[in-house]
Amino acid sequence: MSATLASLDDFPDSLSPMVIKELRQGLRTRAFTVTLLLLHVFLILTMLLSSVSINTENARWVFDSISSLALCLVLPLRGANAISDEVKHGTLEMLRLTRLSSLQIVFGKWAAVALLCLLVAISLLPYLAARYLLGGVELSLEMTILLVKLLLGLVFAAFLVALSTIRQPWLRSLLIFVPLFSGGFSLLGFFIVSVRSPSSTSFMMSPHGWGVLAVFLAVAWLIFSFLTLGASRISPPAEPLSVLKRSVHLLVMALPFVFWLLSGDDDFLILVFPVLVVLALDAMSESLNHVPTAYVPFFKAGFWGRLFMPILAPGWASGFWVTLLGSGIAALAVLLEGSTQMLPALGFAACSFWMACAILFVLPTRKSEDLLPLLLATLLLIAVGVSFLGGLGWLSSKASGRLPWILAISPPTAWAGMHSFSPGAARTSFLNLSLLLAAIWPLALATCSLFSWRSLASVRNRAKEISRLS
Repeated sequence: MSATLASLDDFPDSLSPMVIKELRQGLRTRAFTVTLLLLHVFLILTMLLSSVSINTENARWVFDSISSLALCLVLPLRGANAISDEVKHGTLEMLRLTRLSSLQIVFGKWAAVALLCLLVAISLLPYLAARYLLGGVELSLEMTILLVKLLLGLVFAAFLVALSTIRQPWLRSLLIFVPLFSGGFSLLGFFIVSVRSPSSTSFMMSPHGWGVLAVFLAVAWLIFSFLTLGASRISPPAEPLSVLKRSVHLLVMALPFVFWLLSGDDDFLILVFPVLVVLALDAMSESLNHVPTAYVPFFKAGFWGRLFMPILAPGWASGFWVTLLGSGIAALAVLLEGSTQMLPALGFAACSFWMACAILFVLPTRKSEDLLPLLLATLLLIAVGVSFLGGLGWLSSKASGRLPWILAISPPTAWAGMHSFSPGAARTSFLNLSLLLAAIWPLALATCSLFSWRSLASVRNRAKEISRLS
């Protein structure tokens, strides 16, 4: 009898031990208990007030606000220090001594938060049923909205788990709370307002089903991207995840073309651009890998492994070529959509990113083991500097009465300056000059990439010998 009760009190063995560990700690924390109790106390009071009130809109506002904050913000914030706490207490190295891989460790951290969010979402179902019985709401619509809130919370939790691998606490706080307070609450408020209209979920509830499938695939890809990014930042150099990450990103970039062919909807092609952004940041923030065993799988794969090694091998030296390939795919999506006027903007955006990478890799910072914070800081400094220089160029052109040709000197300023030109010969000349000058940066980065790739020749030769002996 005691053995039976003990088995009922414990989690099943099919779950990952990392998930069980994090889930036990999460259920025992005071923060989760207080959050759950306060959530249900407020919701019970809301239901009591709505039962005696004629107007149910106020109760709907309160329910949507509380459930959105709990599922999309409060519960996911538990993952903000998931990996950094392990590093702080010195337990990450102990976890690595087990058979758990870096991806399993990061997935376990996220899965525990996801299960807590799912538990809270299930506990909200009786309130949806009660509101439906009281009248004034559509049950299928409310269930869909609750599902969307849960998915947003799962994506945000994966994002926070990935950010928790950054060692600098001030940088983590900056990357979390600045976007949150500047635009996150506004987007959450817009979402709550849009809940009032059933048309807001028409994309999710479309009868053809392509929109629903695209949403779930996008959520799965975002979670995968954030978790693999976090796992690659704590994984040993001998076990890189570049092949898995870049292969999935390139596959996901091809899916919008498939949806476009099947549905005929050009809006699906827009999904290529967020994938390109994540792919570029991930690939160009990888340090060069000097461990031979990281290249052994490419030689074991034979011809195809050697063929794809220049774009799938770990490190930013190969990352440039995969971002170049991704930019070509994005340009193809723009052409198929018929928005050829967006091609210069796409070129300036890509060259601006490559300019930041070239500046970073020319400086001694290229030898840093953690390039992601440095890359983000470089992009931020360039954005601030370009805003200042672009404003000066625009003011000087207004004062002199001449067009701001000086803005063609760099891709970011050219991106802003092209809007100062009216359609015509002058705008065409400005774009041609700007694109010509912007091409300097990918050429410089390609040169740096080739030199860095050549410096790893001895490492690859050693990997070739290891694969031959094994």
